[in-house]
Amino acid sequence: MNQAVVATVPARNPSRAVLYISLTLVVAAALLFLFFRFNPNEHPFFPRCAFHAVSGLECPGCGGQRALHQLLHGNLGAALQNNALLVLMLPLGGWFLLRYLWQQTTGRKLPAPFAHHLWPWVLCVLVIGFAVLRNLPGFDWLRP
Repeated sequence: MNQAVVATVPARNPSRAVLYISLTLVVAAALLFLFFRFNPNEHPFFPRCAFHAVSGLECPGCGGQRALHQLLHGNLGAALQNNALLVLMLPLGGWFLLRYLWQQTTGRKLPAPFAHHLWPWVLCVLVIGFAVLRNLPGFDWLRP
């Protein structure tokens, strides 16, 4: 008789978790509204990349705000052109956020698809590789 074992984590304080999750969702909704309503290219209240300002090089996050703005307007091609790494990593980030929220509210864990101990190193190599490639000649298509 093999029965599936569901990993559970004791809930700390459900009302506090719901409060934190609610506050997080309100802040996220406000930020998404700002990115939807205002184009980062046209409004100076969005932060600029300090690394790019000092070095003139593109960091892995350069173009991320513009990519998010384009994604919220349904322009996947323009979003990929602004920052392909961000666009491709958003589903992964969404999964981890959903997994965390599920654990905090129910006390149960969802599957962890990237649980192997080498995944953080793979992610570091991807981010650093993207940063290096987008600054090399011939890879202009990776620059915003």
